[in-house]
Amino acid sequence: MNPFISEGSIVYGERFVGRREALGLIEDRVVGGMGCLAIVGQGRMGKSSLAYHALVRQRARLAERNCLVVYVDIAELHSRDEFFKKIVRLTRDELEEYAPTFLEEARIQKLLEVAWQRDVQWLDLHDAVQQLFKRIKRRGWNTVLIIDEFDAARNIFHGDIQAFQTLRELNYQPEWRVALVTLSRRSIEEVEAQSKAISNLHGIFYTYHLPRFPMSELAEMVRRVEEAGIAYSTALTEAVYQYTGGHPYLSARLLSQYVSHWLETHQLSLECAFQQLELTFASYYESVLDLLEEDKSDHKLLEIVCGPVIEATRIDARKLEAYQLI
Repeated sequence: MNPFISEGSIVYGERFVGRREALGLIEDRVVGGMGCLAIVGQGRMGKSSLAYHALVRQRARLAERNCLVVYVDIAELHSRDEFFKKIVRLTRDELEEYAPTFLEEARIQKLLEVAWQRDVQWLDLHDAVQQLFKRIKRRGWNTVLIIDEFDAARNIFHGDIQAFQTLRELNYQPEWRVALVTLSRRSIEEVEAQSKAISNLHGIFYTYHLPRFPMSELAEMVRRVEEAGIAYSTALTEAVYQYTGGHPYLSARLLSQYVSHWLETHQLSLECAFQQLELTFASYYESVLDLLEEDKSDHKLLEIVCGPVIEATRIDARKLEAYQLI
């Protein structure tokens, strides 16, 4: 059996490895402190897996602590109103599952009806969202709202400061304080700038740049080759790191091909596995370059690494270091 065969999908449970620092941050800042956390990282770094493993999969356990977890993928939405209506609908689903008595309250039923009206005005929708979370808070419950693919906010909130401000108010106001967790390739500040909205949403967030696996956490992943009857060794971990730098997705793809090659030929060759994945690696790096080209960060990267430095600043260098591109 190939334990890496589902590489590229959301990883959770026993298949989830490492991320102890990030898991501790989520527990302390989000669940314990009801603060806001922006998880930022390159594509396929494991942002969604981290949030799913730490929060979404823990819905039942967190509900025992009177904490409601709501997850929304913003990339599939098209407008500000659609986004906030989706939040209300998903919150209602979670209440039905973990706190059904809430839905017997006439005031909550009225708020849901207002929010779901086809032609509801923005001010009415805005008020219904706030009042819904206010009622939940008054009943002694907290809410954690996870927003995946937050990069898409630059499009659906384009030029719309009210959308960003409403999100900010969800956490800022103690009457209904909602813990916000965003998952994105770019920082919230960069998303706000690209949206052309004058917003200070980023000011309430702690930004955590999700890193590649260090050698110790990569070893946890590599050790799973034993499930396919392959002996684990430190040398194998070091070899995988040489090819991938500890990138979770690329490491999983390489190990999957490595195990498949073993199962087919009974020969162990990481080099052969990599040769069969060269286009996959090249495609991934192309996607990283595409992201850098959006704001000419690719030029700044070349200036910083190769020189001469013409436009790049120390802030640019630190940002690229945070993304682990330098």
